[in-house]
Amino acid sequence: MSFYFKLDLKILSSLKKIYRILYGSYATFAEADKAKQEIRNTINPDAWILIESLTSPK
Repeated sequence: MSFYFKLDLKILSSLKKIYRILYGSYATFAEADKAKQEIRNTINPDAWILIESLTSPK
């Protein structure tokens, strides 16, 4: 099975020589998880999902 994901790499921040790299944004967790598995299989075996809230602080 082939899975397509947009490869739009961005360095988000660094902390103690650890870099967060953005591979894409997804509308659902299921989409993100599917992309994570493909990224782990093809590009980066250490890929993980960062979940950030999109709600504004009050």
